[in-house]
Amino acid sequence: MNSKKFKHSADDIMQSILEIPYIIEFVEGILPQEKFLFFKIQDILYLKEFFKGLFIIGDQEAQYREKFHEWAKEIDQELALLQFKFNTELINAEPSPSNLLYTSYLMSCLAENKFYKSLIAFYACHWVYYKVGKHLKKLSSKTNPYREWILFYSSENFLKIVKEYKSILYKTIEPLDENQINECIDCFRITCKMEYKFWDSAYNYEAWPMQEITPQHKRICTLTIAGSDSSGGSGIQADLNTFHSHKVVGCSVITAITAQNSVLVKSKLSITADMIQEQLQSVFTDFEIKAIKIGMIYEKEIIKTISNFLKPLKGLVKIVIDPVIISSSGYSLIKNEAFQMLCNELYPLSDLLTPNILEAVELLKFIPNNEIKTIENVETMINAAKKLCEYYNLQAILLKGGHCKIENKAIDVLFVSSEQKEEIFEKEFLDSKVTHGIGCLLSSAICANLAKGYKLSSAVKCGKNYVYNAVKKSYKGEY
Repeated sequence: MNSKKFKHSADDIMQSILEIPYIIEFVEGILPQEKFLFFKIQDILYLKEFFKGLFIIGDQEAQYREKFHEWAKEIDQELALLQFKFNTELINAEPSPSNLLYTSYLMSCLAENKFYKSLIAFYACHWVYYKVGKHLKKLSSKTNPYREWILFYSSENFLKIVKEYKSILYKTIEPLDENQINECIDCFRITCKMEYKFWDSAYNYEAWPMQEITPQHKRICTLTIAGSDSSGGSGIQADLNTFHSHKVVGCSVITAITAQNSVLVKSKLSITADMIQEQLQSVFTDFEIKAIKIGMIYEKEIIKTISNFLKPLKGLVKIVIDPVIISSSGYSLIKNEAFQMLCNELYPLSDLLTPNILEAVELLKFIPNNEIKTIENVETMINAAKKLCEYYNLQAILLKGGHCKIENKAIDVLFVSSEQKEEIFEKEFLDSKVTHGIGCLLSSAICANLAKGYKLSSAVKCGKNYVYNAVKKSYKGEY
């Protein structure tokens, strides 16, 4: 049946929407008011076009004309109230790029004059808003400052509209042939992806008025400083793939070349400090870098070059350091004389350090009177994170437990020095053999999220979700 084939065709996109920082902070009631206001203004501008579209859909199919015109009139009444409430903010408001793209696509679907495709294109908005409203109502408190919005989109009245719309949709698509239903699924996935961008837009450059958007705002640039992995599973290659997946521009400074595969590192060759200096200068003279991920750095001279270059940038650019000390196969990835300089010169420049448990234990060895020799539970993870932050003068640390099963879960602990507070992230433990480069994926995902303006906690949470989904796909053999 076509309805069954269509029903879950965009569940993966819906899950991604529920995991964006906007929704996470919406649930917790800590979403900045200006981000909510930006969203509301864009929503009003979007509804103006949506309202027109419902009238056109009604005119495409006589038996449903009355129903669609009724819905359009209800939106028109809602718009009148919203325009009165936000009159001042709407005076100079213009549609954001994602808003224009979305509404243009909806109008192009209407122009094809295919009733089934028009239905599909306009269904995504109903479906996503109800799913988001239901999700927010379930997880948010009654004192949430955005409770009014949550209750409206999780209400029985709104659910009734969604059910009526879905009923018309399913009746319409049931007799379609295979090509037509595939066209519907493609259209639905496109509009759901546009919904994702619409919700996420308040967290990136679209928070600026359109007339103030300059070319550098239109591209969010990140930089990875790391070694090259000939297998492509970690290092520079993994970082750039992750940046691309997060839709940010990825630049690179290569510190070393390795001969390795997913099992072991056979050999490595460092790039000269002078060449690294030239790479850094080339990138920063052309790109406005928002965040930097640092991975494998092998030699003392290289560490000195990088730290000297980055010191003036502290506080201006987000820096995530993945302390690549030992490969998962046990191969040393840093010279002994360079290790102390790495800890003293580079780590304090970071906004976040992301060691796994094995790396954390190695770093703990250098702390005088340290009593933590192994990390086997959450309490020890928290204590280790606090000790490492204090001794190495770190702003924040994410202690990763993904390589070790703790309480049958993959547990990470985030500790922020200024707040003296830890946050625990838990996921199902996946006993996957495909773990090569997972640390690179997580640190570069967090870096990309920070570049886009996410708060640290949200950047980590979204990064962990990204890695979890990647491992889950490999675990199921989808990669």
